[in-house]
Amino acid sequence: MIKDDGKKKSMMFIPVRNGMIKVHIFGFHFPGSWGKVFAKLNGKEVSSVGTERKKTIIQCLSKLHSTLSS
Repeated sequence: MIKDDGKKKSMMFIPVRNGMIKVHIFGFHFPGSWGKVFAKLNGKEVSSVGTERKKTIIQCLSKLHSTLSS
């Protein structure tokens, strides 16, 4: 976890055959607070917004999957 100017930012790296999925997570400071997730792979980037951290990460990765498979 990285703190920059009082803001929380988490980063997650997921290795896949085609490269590395980079997931950036902002917000989610306390239960029920809003946050934003960005996922990027090979120049394609998607984002999701929500109040539940795990659910928002899964939603963002699902969006990335559908973007790459179409």
